[in-house]
Amino acid sequence: MPENKESTEKAIVWKTIERAGYLGCQFIFQLIMARLLDPDDYGALSVMIIFINFANVFVQTGLTSAVVQAKNIDDNDCSSVFWINMLFSLFFGVILFFSAPCIEEFYCFDNFVLPFRVLLLILPLSANTAVQTAILSREMTFQPIMRASLISIFASGMVGILLSLNGFGVMALVSQQIVYYFANSILLSTFSKWHPKLFCSLYKIKLLILYGWKILASNIVEVIYNEAVSFTVGKKFSPTILAYYNRGKQYPQMLVSIVKESLQSVLLSSFSRDQDNRVKISSTIRMFVRISSTAVYFLTATLAATSRPLVVLMLTEKWLPCVPFLKLACIYFALVPISTVTLQAVNAVGRSDVYLRLSIIKRLISLGLVVASVFLFDSIIYIAIVWTFTGVLNIALNYKDIKKLFNYTLKELFIDTIPYIGIAIITYIVQTAISFIISSDLIIVMVQCIIGIGLYWLLLRLFRLRGYFEFVDFFKAVFISRKNPKRKV
Repeated sequence: MPENKESTEKAIVWKTIERAGYLGCQFIFQLIMARLLDPDDYGALSVMIIFINFANVFVQTGLTSAVVQAKNIDDNDCSSVFWINMLFSLFFGVILFFSAPCIEEFYCFDNFVLPFRVLLLILPLSANTAVQTAILSREMTFQPIMRASLISIFASGMVGILLSLNGFGVMALVSQQIVYYFANSILLSTFSKWHPKLFCSLYKIKLLILYGWKILASNIVEVIYNEAVSFTVGKKFSPTILAYYNRGKQYPQMLVSIVKESLQSVLLSSFSRDQDNRVKISSTIRMFVRISSTAVYFLTATLAATSRPLVVLMLTEKWLPCVPFLKLACIYFALVPISTVTLQAVNAVGRSDVYLRLSIIKRLISLGLVVASVFLFDSIIYIAIVWTFTGVLNIALNYKDIKKLFNYTLKELFIDTIPYIGIAIITYIVQTAISFIISSDLIIVMVQCIIGIGLYWLLLRLFRLRGYFEFVDFFKAVFISRKNPKRKV
């Protein structure tokens, strides 16, 4: 097996371990804190995150993405990006610091200003680690990122639980965020071989902007879309309804992001190495679409089927209003890895102009549909349904350019995904039927998962779907020694 493919496989597994470990720890800590805190506390945090995410897009993307993708880069380039990122973090931090009273008044909050101003410390801490993370990703060295991430999430989770037990409310959530970013900043600075110099060249920044501004612009559009929905939902209904809405999206998003972020971090580097070989990239795209479909459709179908008893067991009945949003979010996020794989290939071949154009078109159409639904419907459920539909729309809008660049058609996409969707639907129906037979929530979840895993595996084997064997071979390629040079993935 070529060294390139071996390093890609190992990098994806390391990144998957990092994401799975991080999100697993986050899931456990948030599970405990959600039982201790009120939905109102999470509603306040959701509003804070709207503004933090918008500011952070300037710190963590754009120029930082250029560090990963550029063919040649040196210490002076990295130091220049570091200081520009830090400048952005301070600029937006000051603006939001003085805007806090206006946000408090707009949403009719009490005691919002101090927690929000404390949370703004995230911005410079994030800027401190953005370039180091980009360099490690460029080198496909994910072990240091994994160690820093897992230690940080554990430390921050313990602090959050301790403060929740002592009645700190929203400040427990804010402190958890701050401790994570602070610990991650210290640890990555310790683990990384690169450290910023007192050097900043506007000329070097200008060269990196030629690529990075398109990625930055597309991410700004993405953030505006995501946060505009939260902004309008939180204002029209209430921050508490926003908390239910976000909580419903959180668990499928968390589950799928293990696959998405692993692919996103690694495939850009992998595709960039083969950017002159479109046939090879097309073959790799199809393989990873099938591999991600094998895993993601089962995971989201099972989460949707077990959602109600799972929410009662994990979060108590006070969070039951989030269940409909959770089910709809499972459909939306099941489609995300497809876009991730194809769009990373677009970036890798230097067509960030296509990436930007697609991002703007998709998000403007989606934003228009969702915002229109906010004004047309008085039910948050209808708004969530419209939002779910935009996931399908996003893939359809991608494929004209994907076909042109890589000759990967919608027909081939259907061949690569429809069998796995069909099997996932069958599994979901069987798992849902179990909930009408058993009364105990704990036993329902256990039986649903056991039968779901067995049935899904049996159907994959029975129909001998290619993605299943690629999925198995892919991970065998990482963990089993390569004594057989004829083995193929």
